[in-house]
Amino acid sequence: MPPSHASGPLMTQSGRVPRGCRGHYAEIYATALNMISAHLDNVGRDYGRCSVIPLLTVLPSDDMFTSDSRGTRPNQFLTRMRMNNCFIRTASSLAVVALSFAWIAGAAVAAAPSFDCSKVEAGSIEELICHDDQLSALDGKMAAVFAAATDKASNEHPPVLKAEQRGWIKGRNDCWKSDNKRRCIEQSYELRIAELQARYRLVQATGPVSYVCDGRSAKEVIATFFQTEPPTAVAEFGDQTSLMYRQAAASGTKYQGRNETFWEHDGEALITWGYGSPEMHCQAKR
Repeated sequence: MPPSHASGPLMTQSGRVPRGCRGHYAEIYATALNMISAHLDNVGRDYGRCSVIPLLTVLPSDDMFTSDSRGTRPNQFLTRMRMNNCFIRTASSLAVVALSFAWIAGAAVAAAPSFDCSKVEAGSIEELICHDDQLSALDGKMAAVFAAATDKASNEHPPVLKAEQRGWIKGRNDCWKSDNKRRCIEQSYELRIAELQARYRLVQATGPVSYVCDGRSAKEVIATFFQTEPPTAVAEFGDQTSLMYRQAAASGTKYQGRNETFWEHDGEALITWGYGSPEMHCQAKR
């Protein structure tokens, strides 16, 4: 998942480009916005109908873009671009709009971690993160997910989330021991982000689904599946809860927790709960 460090609308009400878009990035921003303006104006129009799109007037200051539908500002503009387009299908217009937004996000916003890179120690895991755009983006995403989880956890007693996060940071920093430090850090972020999203219901979920095991109604496992990356499941058995991550499987869907496994295929599941425990044969309730 691509990080998003930008917030707010693409342009402010004054017509200014958001701070941080300067020089070459400002040109990219203007071009992408022109594409968005043109295609949005044509979405919903009759097939083959053309529309004259008043685009953006670029003023001499490289950090300001103002819209002028009349184009009546002589001696103030550097360039003025117009696009007359006829569109056959509305779907193609929407696709270009989506790509344009992705272009802006990818080109104009530099990835940055949530901490101050000027204060990190040389040779530390934080320094490695600062010098890697993808890891920096993951750290930014972690900060946003942790903030959302903190909001959901405000009524938890005892409050354990912050202590857990400090423990996770310590574990992440232990990646200096790994033969592949970068992959260790990346995986640490991915698993923790997915854990928080599942535990605090921050992403779309399927379920809960109840499974009756070994033909006994008292042996019921309740599972909820989350669209995280990697995919996760939260399973409940009695008074215990297990967070599981999806694993590769030859058939069906398999999740692995600390000492629990869940392997489901066509409404039937093989579940183990606890180290060395026997396998349970379970059926989803209809």
